[in-house]
Amino acid sequence: MDGIELEDREFIAAIKEKRQPNGSLAQVLPCMHVLGKLEKIIDPQRKAHA
Repeated sequence: MDGIELEDREFIAAIKEKRQPNGSLAQVLPCMHVLGKLEKIIDPQRKAHA
């Protein structure tokens, strides 16, 4: 079983159990904000990814 299949199974299980899946957007977004700020500090000339 590969990583994608495991993620899919977790996602489907979360839907069936009426809970948020592991790694949901709500859980990941704060981390992405921090990574974006760090990227701006490290390389302020770099343009944002689309």
